[in-house]
Amino acid sequence: MTRYGRMVVRNALREIGEAQQGEAELNTLASDTARHLDRAIGGGVTRVFNMTGVLLHSNLGRAVLDGDASVRIVREASGHLALELNVHTGKRGNRESAAAAAICAITGSEAAAIVNNNAAAVMLMLASLKRGARNQVIVSRGELVEIGGSFRLPDIMRVANVKLIEVGTTNVTRASDYFEAINARTCAILKVHTSNYAVRGYTRVESLQALRPIAEAEHIPLCMDLGSGCLVDMTKFGLPKEPRVSEAIKQGAQLVTFSGDKLLGSVQAGFLLGDRSLIERANHHPMKRSLRLDKIRLALLTETLKAYQSPQTLTKRVPLFRALARSHKELQRSADKVCETLAPMLASGYSCRTIEAACEMGSGSMPGVTLASLAVEIRAPSQAALKRFDQRLRTLPVPVLGRIHAGALLLDLRAIDDVGALLTNLGGLGSA
Repeated sequence: MTRYGRMVVRNALREIGEAQQGEAELNTLASDTARHLDRAIGGGVTRVFNMTGVLLHSNLGRAVLDGDASVRIVREASGHLALELNVHTGKRGNRESAAAAAICAITGSEAAAIVNNNAAAVMLMLASLKRGARNQVIVSRGELVEIGGSFRLPDIMRVANVKLIEVGTTNVTRASDYFEAINARTCAILKVHTSNYAVRGYTRVESLQALRPIAEAEHIPLCMDLGSGCLVDMTKFGLPKEPRVSEAIKQGAQLVTFSGDKLLGSVQAGFLLGDRSLIERANHHPMKRSLRLDKIRLALLTETLKAYQSPQTLTKRVPLFRALARSHKELQRSADKVCETLAPMLASGYSCRTIEAACEMGSGSMPGVTLASLAVEIRAPSQAALKRFDQRLRTLPVPVLGRIHAGALLLDLRAIDDVGALLTNLGGLGSA
């Protein structure tokens, strides 16, 4: 009653009583109610150890934030702050000014608008480009992506009140396809980086450079949805080249959208960058206010962007890049410590050892690309026993999440920042 409040407990008792449809002992009713409340609302935001082998896990909050910086920023931003006040002039300011200035400096963009997520950025971009009867947006059929959770580009376009004009085929779209689709009602050409899938074999997609002269000749904005929001050269981390925001702008995209919580490594946010006059239209669109970020996320986002202004400290200040830069030697030390901690707890028939593994980026970023890693492999007398052990890990004070693969439970080490905290937490298993 004290923990949840009288009304919440009363409603839970009513639901459980209706479900049981009969008399229940008081002790049973109390324990059932406690479990019901814990499942429904008791957990709240639960921190976990991500050992799944997916660095940007959509179900686990995607990009991790730097702990020390986050605590400091949230403490400062939780009080009164000059969010929309220019303290030098004493006049009203722009809440996005610091973050917008930072992202423009990093990418070479003229201006920026910042919203809740990339879907919102795409929607705002398209809605602001629509002008009366000019409401058609040309998109390659092979780039009509679904971004997860059944949110599809055609749906976003429909909400933005623009009409989709598909060109080309699933695997081949040529510059001539775009050119032939242009008419008096065309308001934009949109290219989409298919960051969450890859089409192989006989394929052809046109580059921004190829479409730029067509867009310029017809005075139509050329737009690019980059999705994952890469700002740095990923080959430095042993990964394939990924399209960067700065490159898209240089190659002729007048507007570029992307996420803040994927390869950028920050909070959930959506960026709209590019031509100053087009950005101003977006910032003055009625839709913009309903999509804007709150003060806490803006402060955290600005802190992450500051790290990009000093690239030499990027791996220290942005956990995603710290994970990508983690050496085999460091991973080996961490894996050995986990094995040493778990081994004495395992009953007869169980075993653990360090194995070579491969992790992936996740959240629709760099599909099919893996990064070498190490994992602790746990085997049990049976699959049922393995699943019970996996469940025990998930019920620790800080749940430990691995993945079951090829008859074993794998605990990948690449995403683990604080091995000491992990080992202390694993001590809560007791004898397994």
